Amino acid sequence: GLTPADFAAFKSQRFRWAFGAMQILKHHGRSLLGKSRLSTGQRYHFLTGWFPWFGDAMQFVFAVMSIAWTIGMLTLPKHFSLPVWVLTAPVLGFLICKTLLGPILYRRTMHCSWADVAGASIASLGLSHAIARGVFLGLLKKRGEFARTPKGWRAKGALEAIAPIREEMTMLLLLGSAGAAMIAMRGFADRDAMLWTLMLAAQALPYIAALLCQIFSMIPERRDEATVAVDPMPAPLPAPAPAIEPALAKVADKAPA
Repeated sequence: GLTPADFAAFKSQRFRWAFGAMQILKHHGRSLLGKSRLSTGQRYHFLTGWFPWFGDAMQFVFAVMSIAWTIGMLTLPKHFSLPVWVLTAPVLGFLICKTLLGPILYRRTMHCSWADVAGASIASLGLSHAIARGVFLGLLKKRGEFARTPKGWRAKGALEAIAPIREEMTMLLLLGSAGAAMIAMRGFADRDAMLWTLMLAAQALPYIAALLCQIFSMIPERRDEATVAVDPMPAPLPAPAPAIEPALAKVADKAPA
């Protein structure tokens, strides 16, 4: 019943959820997809509830493939050509729709302010990498394991602030470097190169959101002094209720065996 205390704990929670869901899918896939006592509605809600997490996993795959393809174009231009916009546009459209439709649907469902919608959207994007890790490890590993703090090294200074998101920052650095290298090689006049760079920038949004979430989690929480002020003269406790043990004892003596 407790919410995560910081973004690192939030990531760990969502990782466990995604990991456990993939373990269920792996070990009980026949019951979900084949003959079982599950109703059609139960199968539908199980599977569609996991679809967004599969989307986060595919987003990670797209990002890694885009970085690798960009490196290939920079180092082996004869063997790696720039994908035409017809192939790039669907991936870009998927990312844009996910980024824009999420807040709209959240607003319709939750009936909250746009500020809360923006915060929820940033948090959802920031958890994308942790969920992707949970999906892949849940499918590859036979059993779960406790999430533990790495003991091989200890971050200090500025590195301590980004330690919980070091993987996200690595991906952000790689995507940013790939986009900058593409612009330097092809220039702003190349339409296909700019479209490819725009796709790299869109794929960097989850990692930018993770950085924002980590920054927000490090900001001290504001406390309302009027709310937390302690009354110097607390009200006296109510008088204790009269003892009822003797009366209960008499009733028990008269009760039939």
